[in-house]
Amino acid sequence: MIRIVHFSDWHDQWRNLPSADLYLCTGDMLRNYPYYWWITEAEEVRCQGEWIKQQKDSGGMRKYLGSPDAPLVIVRGNHDFVDLGPLFDGEYFEVSHDSTRVVEYCGLKIGGFRGVPPIGGQWSDEYPRGEMKRIIDLVPEVDILVSHAAPTNILSDCFGSVSYFNWLEERSSQQKHLPKLCCFGHIHESGPQREDRFGVIFSNASCGFCVIDL
Repeated sequence: MIRIVHFSDWHDQWRNLPSADLYLCTGDMLRNYPYYWWITEAEEVRCQGEWIKQQKDSGGMRKYLGSPDAPLVIVRGNHDFVDLGPLFDGEYFEVSHDSTRVVEYCGLKIGGFRGVPPIGGQWSDEYPRGEMKRIIDLVPEVDILVSHAAPTNILSDCFGSVSYFNWLEERSSQQKHLPKLCCFGHIHESGPQREDRFGVIFSNASCGFCVIDL
């Protein structure tokens, strides 16, 4: 059994986390400059990049991890206009636009996808729902699925969630391996909490963290 700490949607409100064998971060960890729609993407990238450099210069963010040397899996959220991995250095895997990529930590295959359904056009990684489905369908068989977007009707609402039940149902009907754990954030009102369905643990760690023994 391994201990996983899943955290998400801190929006620059950093806090200490308990010890773990593996950390999963599902995005929206940065603040916006300013917070609302009139800022350009280029300015967000510049300001968030400068902030990350300042944090790296002062020792990085592993000081918040109860087990600073543990591996970390990260996916960006719609408020993150730059990669989050450089905040942590050390051993980490960052989910990219290529959702076929998989990493293995602690004997578990881990993969995921970036992106959220359309919001207003001003946020990072907004995709039409058809494109979201295409990206999700490319995820191979994994033990842990990480995303920023939440699954519809599980610790989520209709706004900002995606239906990846098709992904689960198709694999189930083909007697393929299903994830043991799906981690996400994005829907603040439904986190931090977890729910078990179909033999899969769903974890929404929004505005906090969840501890999962797997």
